[in-house]
Amino acid sequence: MPRDILIVDKYSSTRALLKNFLRAEISDCRIHEAVSLEEGLSYCNPIPIQLAILSDRLSELEHAGRNRDIPPVVQRFANQVTCLVVLSHHQPQHVSGLQAMGFRHILPNPYTASQLAEMVEQVAPARRLRNQPRFHLPHTTAQLHLGQHTLHALVVNVSPSGVLCEVALSADTPPTFSFDAFAQLAISLHLPPALKVPVQEHLACRLVGMKVLEWHENNLPALLRLEVKLRTEMIHNFAQLSHTLLLMEE
Repeated sequence: MPRDILIVDKYSSTRALLKNFLRAEISDCRIHEAVSLEEGLSYCNPIPIQLAILSDRLSELEHAGRNRDIPPVVQRFANQVTCLVVLSHHQPQHVSGLQAMGFRHILPNPYTASQLAEMVEQVAPARRLRNQPRFHLPHTTAQLHLGQHTLHALVVNVSPSGVLCEVALSADTPPTFSFDAFAQLAISLHLPPALKVPVQEHLACRLVGMKVLEWHENNLPALLRLEVKLRTEMIHNFAQLSHTLLLMEE
């Protein structure tokens, strides 16, 4: 389930930078934008925002530490959504003022895309949104079928509705396929024999996340992490697989 993240900053350039940082590091998020806390509040009612990333240059925050009165809109906003404040400068009095306003999560400047992603994962971890259990099954492998191509993968975890797996790629003969092939993506799961579950052949699915974990020296991807969502309405053995996984949880 993707996280809904709201970026609030009065400058479009800063919002664009934060948005690019998030998209580079986090695959499971929907990004919304607002230019003020007042506008940001309008997002919080129809959409369950999991995290708001606020700039300390917002008019309600830029005088933190110099003004003892907390603007009412700050209190209303902080009461509705978890906040992460990114700093444009680092002054102890300013940080203390933000903390006095009730902001517990603050990211100092300068920061990288990975540091922002780590902070997001710390403040609003994806596992909080999971509505299904996930299982790590040692020695479970998979084959990803993309038209005429087959990628061999190691399964990281599996749930009744999805699979997270890693694919190692060769630097000498990387696979050649078009992204159009992902439209016909299917996966075959080879679970451990002890589970006594038949091979789940050619389960129809769709790609919902892809990230390069490692690179070869020639700048080609060495290890991909792929997240696929199973199309449950097309899976004949889905009930058996789900039943087995839920028994394991018990």
